[in-house]
This record gives sequence, structure tokens and C-alpha cells, in this order.
Amino acid sequence: MVPVSDEDLLRLDAGHFLDQFDKGTLTVAALPSQVVQQIEDENIKGLSLRAIIFMALESQLRERAQLLDQEKRSGRSRGPLHGVPVVLKVT
Repeated sequence: MVPVSDEDLLRLDAGHFLDQFDKGTLTVAALPSQVVQQIEDENIKGLSLRAIIFMALESQLRERAQLLDQEKRSGRSRGPLHGVPVVLKVT
């Protein structure tokens, strides 16, 4: 599994993640630590955006990601965005 580069996480669309999941070159479980690191680098440190005010614990994200991968392997899907990382902005 090749990890997604930090820079890519900011610019990739859902289709890219889904394509990589389908090809088997990326798993949902490979994403949580990278997502958390990207949020720390851009939201808290670096640019100090402070745009994300709440996020699940990394351990919870990893646990959920493993479950989503397991479901995908067994042929179950929660929908078209199964496993794609999402950030919601509420104004």
C-alpha cells in the first residue's frame, strides 16, 4: 500500500480515493494517521487555520477505518463514498 502524500490529501477528490480503493492500492485503514497529521500541520501548526474545532480520536478513526475495509472486503458497501474521508464545514 502506497501512502497518499500529505500534499495530495488537500487536493484529492472522492473519485481518486474510490479508484485507489477499487484498485487495491489504498485502504481506508491507511488514511487516519495521515489525515490527523495533515489537520495538525495545516489547521493547528503551519497556517493556524483553526477551522477544525472537533475531531474524533485517532484511535477511533483507525478502528472505524479497519471496520470499513473489512466490510468492503466482504462485499458490503455503505454507499458510494464508502471509506472516503470527509470534513464538514458548518457556518
